[in-house]
Amino acid sequence: MLRSYWLSISSLLLFALIILSSVQCDENIYIQGERLYVFHCGSCHMDDGSGLKNIIPDIRNSRYLDEEIKDLPCLIRHGKQGFVVEDSIIIDMPVNYKLTEYEINNIINYLMTDWEKGPIVSITTTRNLLDECPIPDNRYGQ
Repeated sequence: MLRSYWLSISSLLLFALIILSSVQCDENIYIQGERLYVFHCGSCHMDDGSGLKNIIPDIRNSRYLDEEIKDLPCLIRHGKQGFVVEDSIIIDMPVNYKLTEYEINNIINYLMTDWEKGPIVSITTTRNLLDECPIPDNRYGQ
């Protein structure tokens, strides 16, 4: 009787582990990056990156996700004043000093994987790029 009880418990635990592992395999591995993006960036750039027409740029096809990826960590952390976009609109991107280097890295990797822009960026690369960032004189949103 005791043996069948433990066998039943073991079977249930094994079944639960199989179910949990299969659910986790299908999830976004950059879920923290997605949540951080939605919280810190989504209110302006929208959750899908489409922005606000003629006010906030669409970042899905931004040069910062392609040829200027090395500038993205600095842009996220320090923001930018007088940002000129394609439609000749000048906007200010606020700073994000509360984000850690790991959180910035997770946001970047979420964008790179979710929007299929390219390979992931290592935390070492993000850390080095942040160390090399010139700190602007006038920082918007501090």
